[in-house]
Amino acid sequence: MALLVEKTMYRCLLICTKVQEDVAFLREIKYNHLKTAGFERSHINDFMAVDDRVMTDWKESIIQSILINTPSTFSFVTKFTNWKEAMAQLDKMRKDDG
Repeated sequence: MALLVEKTMYRCLLICTKVQEDVAFLREIKYNHLKTAGFERSHINDFMAVDDRVMTDWKESIIQSILINTPSTFSFVTKFTNWKEAMAQLDKMRKDDG
């Protein structure tokens, strides 16, 4: 059962990174469109700052959601408390799976 939970955690973290990558791609498209539409650089920078904060909040939220919803009997699988640690665990899991 622990192996199943560990593999599920691995897949959840992979999905999180895919969402993050897709959002980063969409942000680049957004900023290119704003530039093309003639927005001033300062306004684009304001949008970027807000988007950075939203993404940081999302990362914190998703990790907290994973931690809260992991059954306590399997808490040993979640060897992270924040996004950076979760990505480090994902990298280790990828190497171990590899």
